[in-house]
Amino acid sequence: MFYVIISFSNTDKKKYWNTISHEISHLIQEILEHKSIFFHRGKANEPYAYLNGYLMGELFEFFEKEYNKINK
Repeated sequence: MFYVIISFSNTDKKKYWNTISHEISHLIQEILEHKSIFFHRGKANEPYAYLNGYLMGELFEFFEKEYNKINK
């Protein structure tokens, strides 16, 4: 399964990152439920938090690298 986000306009950065965050939430749920790890209301849910941090870090590195290529 792949998640692809296509944006034709990046002028509204807040809306752009809101969409990225929203879609990552879906991705995290899909990945963890595929491994039989489910979100439990009232629990710490560390797998969700750790995976969110990991994916956001990877996205940051990707976007930073692409930004630096464009702005050299």
